[in-house]
Amino acid sequence: MTADSGDTPRCLSDPIAVIVEVVGRVEPLLDPVEIAAAADSTVTSRTGRRKLATTLEREPSFLTSGRTEGPPIVDRFIRDLRKRGATNVVVPCCASCGKPAKRMSAHDGNGLRICVTCYNRANGVFAPRECAICSRILIPRFYDRQGQPRCGRCPPDPGVDHVQVICDLVLAVNPTADRARLEGLVLGVLRQAAQRRQTAWDLQDRPELLTGAAAEGSQAVRRLTTALSEHGIGGVLPPRCPVCKNVRAVKCLREARRVACRATKHRGLSNVSDVVLCSRSFRELTTEMRCAGSASRMNQSTWKCAPAATGFP
Repeated sequence: MTADSGDTPRCLSDPIAVIVEVVGRVEPLLDPVEIAAAADSTVTSRTGRRKLATTLEREPSFLTSGRTEGPPIVDRFIRDLRKRGATNVVVPCCASCGKPAKRMSAHDGNGLRICVTCYNRANGVFAPRECAICSRILIPRFYDRQGQPRCGRCPPDPGVDHVQVICDLVLAVNPTADRARLEGLVLGVLRQAAQRRQTAWDLQDRPELLTGAAAEGSQAVRRLTTALSEHGIGGVLPPRCPVCKNVRAVKCLREARRVACRATKHRGLSNVSDVVLCSRSFRELTTEMRCAGSASRMNQSTWKCAPAATGFP
């Protein structure tokens, strides 16, 4: 049965109007058209607009408190409002360092969102450790292939050009590929030296990542194989979703063996513990689980996005 429109909260039936009203009380000089445009550009989905409207209607103080108590969607909305001339809204800052970071997905002990740097510091990522080579105790600058810390004087694989290592591995798959072109593609996709180093190690350990197993690799490997395939490097296959068998953007990693067995038994994946899925298959499988009455057994620890979660498209 469908509820009457009079029983539907306005934040669900007309979320943009609710957002304009709430922000208008905080920013009386800002044009309502600009407020509506900021809401439309920040959240493009109906669900997102409803979430933003519900949050602001319940807690309008999120607009001016500067605290990271609300969801990340409020942060993005406030930054957009500031670009459009808003002066009274306050951009939320990290609850630990007080800086207005763009990405604050981790939480501290009080449930407030903090930036990645503060999260890493709280979890000992920046704690001094003994270098695996020279035994100096300091904050690690690198980590070697075995995950051991290295100082700035003892980098892993000194003198090795990891771009050339990756090119050699791709040329082993397709000897006719142009090396100069491969170098440009690798540098365009993997902009950081640490990414190129780790990707080279991954491909050396598992050359099959280039020829069909890319979905099992890291995000960098998936982006690299996708770019190589799109640019016509024969023999290199892009990541393929193991459920729908289509070439899609593979983003979702399912870790729990128990849930994988229940949800994918009829698809031949009952023995897979770590399944990487595209967003479409993720939605299909979660729908199947709800229909089977197993939604209560699925929680946030069962699914995550690679790398940091930003929602499913």
